[in-house]
Amino acid sequence: MTEFKWPSIDANGHLDLVDSDQGLYFALVDGYLVVDVWGTYVGIVSDGFLELISKAIATQRSFDSKYVQEHADALKDLIEAGAAVTFSQYHRTFDPLTNRSQLALIETIAGYAIEVPKNPEKYKELDLIVEDAPTLLFVPTNLGYLPELGGSCSWAGAGWNVRDISPLALDGPPIMARVVISGGVRTQASGGFGYSREHADALADISAAGEAVTFGSVSGFAIEVPGNPAKYTALSLIGDDAPTLLFVPTEQGYLPDLGEACTWAGSRWTARDITPLAIDGTPIMARIVISGGTRVSGVGGLSYSVEHADALREIKQAGAAITFSQNGTSVAGHAIRTRGNPKRYEALKLIEESSPTLLFAATTYGDVPRVGYTGTWNLEDFVIRDVRPVGPDGSPIMFKVVISK
Repeated sequence: MTEFKWPSIDANGHLDLVDSDQGLYFALVDGYLVVDVWGTYVGIVSDGFLELISKAIATQRSFDSKYVQEHADALKDLIEAGAAVTFSQYHRTFDPLTNRSQLALIETIAGYAIEVPKNPEKYKELDLIVEDAPTLLFVPTNLGYLPELGGSCSWAGAGWNVRDISPLALDGPPIMARVVISGGVRTQASGGFGYSREHADALADISAAGEAVTFGSVSGFAIEVPGNPAKYTALSLIGDDAPTLLFVPTEQGYLPDLGEACTWAGSRWTARDITPLAIDGTPIMARIVISGGTRVSGVGGLSYSVEHADALREIKQAGAAITFSQNGTSVAGHAIRTRGNPKRYEALKLIEESSPTLLFAATTYGDVPRVGYTGTWNLEDFVIRDVRPVGPDGSPIMFKVVISK
């Protein structure tokens, strides 16, 4: 039998073995040896198991060294990019005299974590709602130690309970683990990857090019971007009537909820769909489909003033001046006749020969002609029957305007 060397007991009642940082944890309880292997409570063993324990220690020494560097690298990455988190554990001890167990000393497993994408099948198995239960990628400060089911932690400003643990290891101590936590309600931004620089860069770009917008209590900046036709079909929306915004929150980690309202392009809209654009689960920005409003001012998208000026100059050279007006409001610009969309004519029940489609550029960038406005084209009076913006990201550089008598 390999000689087993008894160490001294530390302040917490644990045996401070040379191998304790390699995954074996010991404590004396009423003269019995309690063994904790890789953070998992094994139970009380007698002297008859010392040989087995000694062999385990010797075997552990043989393969642990190759994991030290991997663990150190992973821990370094999460220290830089994640957030500190500590799991508290209540271990049970057994009293052979009373034949009862009771909660003993609180153990803490410290480390760093990030939020990562969630496994829908795992959440279904745990009967959890994906949005209400984060999944953390956790690296312990000490190699080999992981929290246990039922442990607790503080994350994103709330207290949570450990619901599932999936150690990530090959043939030795777990370097890290995916930990599902539940039972809390966020009171601050996600404690996930600290992509503060990426968020700051995105916010600077969108705030410079877009407009401020607030959904409920979540403020930020947005530009309009091309929508996803499949998404509009699923939502039973018409793309032209429901802008898609690329939204960056002022405070990282916060996104609006479905159904929250905002003011955009001079009208009130409701968030119908939210698609977070995230790195490792941390939402830096989101694509938000809004509907229910009617534009009453220029789009708050990217400011394509240079492109508008170029388009206006070209249409001036090739077309003619025209002004659309209604009830004292007018939009002046220049237009040329262009080919119409057969499907639009079919929907409008119009014939293209008698109802021209004009490519119109407003003199003032951001001015928008409206359905019902009237104007004169080729010495004949017309009324606008349909307006479609033309430009990148939905910005109104020019418009396709269908007019009829």
